[in-house]
Amino acid sequence: MRLQTIARLLIERAEARPEDTAYIILDDHGEEAQRLTYARLLAGAAEVAHAVARHGAQARIVIALPTSVEFCLTFYGCLLAGSVAVPIPVPNVHRFEAVLRIVSGCEASCIVTLPSLLAGLRQALDEAGMAWVNVMTYDALIAGIAAPYRMPSANQVALLQYTSGSTAAPKGVIVTHGNIIANEVMIQAAFRHSAATTVVGWAPLHHDQGLIGNMIQPLFAGCRCVLMAPMTFLRAPHLWLQAISRYAAHTSGGPNFCYDLCVSRVSDDRCHGLDLSSWQLAFNGAEPISASTLRRFADKFEPYGFRFESFFLCYGLAEASLYVSGAHAAASMRALVDADDAPVHGGVPHPDMSLLLRPASSAAQEQEICIAGPNVTSGYWGSQGGDLFFEADGKSYLRTGDTGYLKDGYLYVTGRAKEVLIIRGRNVYPYDIERTVTATHEAFLPGACAVIAIGAQENQEIVAVQEVERTARHALDYDTIAASVRRNVVRQHDVLIKRVVFAKPGFIPKTTSGKVKRAQLAIGLPDIADANPKIIATA
Repeated sequence: MRLQTIARLLIERAEARPEDTAYIILDDHGEEAQRLTYARLLAGAAEVAHAVARHGAQARIVIALPTSVEFCLTFYGCLLAGSVAVPIPVPNVHRFEAVLRIVSGCEASCIVTLPSLLAGLRQALDEAGMAWVNVMTYDALIAGIAAPYRMPSANQVALLQYTSGSTAAPKGVIVTHGNIIANEVMIQAAFRHSAATTVVGWAPLHHDQGLIGNMIQPLFAGCRCVLMAPMTFLRAPHLWLQAISRYAAHTSGGPNFCYDLCVSRVSDDRCHGLDLSSWQLAFNGAEPISASTLRRFADKFEPYGFRFESFFLCYGLAEASLYVSGAHAAASMRALVDADDAPVHGGVPHPDMSLLLRPASSAAQEQEICIAGPNVTSGYWGSQGGDLFFEADGKSYLRTGDTGYLKDGYLYVTGRAKEVLIIRGRNVYPYDIERTVTATHEAFLPGACAVIAIGAQENQEIVAVQEVERTARHALDYDTIAASVRRNVVRQHDVLIKRVVFAKPGFIPKTTSGKVKRAQLAIGLPDIADANPKIIATA
């Protein structure tokens, strides 16, 4: 296609439709707080571009800002200037270790952040020997000395997309302008977006789903985008549904847990006046998809206009910019339940993608998903790639680290190769067992279970950690419930849970997109005494 960069697209949108709304930002109460027209978006991005240009071509600019107009302007300003945007989570005011690792690893020139973090970040950088890194607010950035900038080319790096770190330390995926354009073409075709579409999103903007899918795709399609902060959704998921209703959204979605959260936390009185009939594409991706979650969400919200067939099941990863495969759910899938361990597909690979399956390791029974295509990135910043790529059929294939299989043209993703449990010579994925554990009792929080293996292979102990609703935790017989958990898991998976740990909400470490950090939990759990205040009981 003619367009090669999002920067050029931004200019064309502003010239053709200057007063049309590009972005609407909602506040913590789900109310409209800020709007950006295409003209304002380009003007603000140009201010940032002039400011970051003084750091030199392809300088890494770390963006530690929440979902806001300032994030949008800073991000697009970096792209406009040919700088490399490095969006990261807003750090805790007392914890800067992750920021320092990223800044050091990518040799960042500048950090744009909140006023409340300036002093702490400055001190942490000085103590780490990185006093040369500029730390400033958005206002200070655009008030600085302006410099001329040059438009980027398709093969230049647009951003470093740091992975979620669910199985290893986060790595900066190198995403070029060409990668982004190629993936946005795929997403628009798969989602059938047009200028009349409205997209509502809550996923963090430093995450590929939030950035590439929720924020950049609407600009690419020329449609309206409504954004809310992740914490707003997590605190009050009904505000997400109300935003879909109020703005008549065509597209919105998230990982499987967000649908579970709506089922368990959105009361009937919160649904008064809700109209979800416009919701044509409810994407579900970024973690294993549960058939019972789809069914229960549809059962609860169909009276308000939602349709089961609106579910769009998809698979992607940051190393592919975002999107790899997807398809709408068939009506027949509604009958599937967790008790049957029925697999749910991740859609059909996009025609522009090439997909190969090969053994995950020399001893593995599972097949690793390997992909090639114009959206597939070149690897990680500061890394030579190692065995990340291999040549086949005249193409360079990326090893995703995910395992799965193809059936009737659909891609079924079974899990992460690094997270598979090998029990008596067979491969078992923790996600399947976790769903069984959570379904055992109504007081168990959905999406808040972790099954891990502790100890050496010959003396391995399988442990289930389950978070419990705050209001119910003092009234439960944990020994009896643990026995039920073990019985259900043995019956359905032929796996013996040696220990069940019941914890308060928030105990299990997760990435910002909601993925459980099983590896981190497995390292720390053996040293946690039962007296830990966050652990309710063990059995």
